[in-house]
Amino acid sequence: MVGKTEHHVVNSRQLAEDLAGVFIEEGDIFDSHDVVSLFTNTPIDKTLSIIKNRLSDDKTLKNRTNLNVDDIMELLEFVLTTTYFSSRGTIYKQKFGAAMGSPCSAIIANIFMEWLEQEAIATAPMECKPKMWKRYVDDILEIIKKGLRNDSRNISTQSTPLRTSSSRTKRKKTTRYRSLIPSL
Repeated sequence: MVGKTEHHVVNSRQLAEDLAGVFIEEGDIFDSHDVVSLFTNTPIDKTLSIIKNRLSDDKTLKNRTNLNVDDIMELLEFVLTTTYFSSRGTIYKQKFGAAMGSPCSAIIANIFMEWLEQEAIATAPMECKPKMWKRYVDDILEIIKKGLRNDSRNISTQSTPLRTSSSRTKRKKTTRYRSLIPSL
């Protein structure tokens, strides 16, 4: 259900292999982003909607579980909306996002990020589409043309409060990506 897109990176070895033949051409920008506090900023309602749609479209679900989509969604909603934590002797209910340390959080965040990146890339004007986009959980690498995109530190939409920190590298000459990655 997650990790099936062309943008998904499994680990650093796969990233190194994917980047081995990539060139940064003159006028391109190599941009890396880190989504700020991804787990605690993942919109649970939107992510549950994405999951329900994926499960409903999954023709093989009944081969893997006896639970139907509504049962799975009820369990997921319970797990994701009943998170409590304590601080200095006071118990609080988490009102937004996925809990840090929960086994579900990485999966939920990945599902949401896959949806978000697919929507963002599919709807970007052709001249602004990244030449390359790779993501590992909350870390994103992309190659874009210099001057064709505004500051991308804020990838918020009406339903997504995500912000990214960014580190850009401008290339004046063609650079082979392989030289930017340490040997594994």
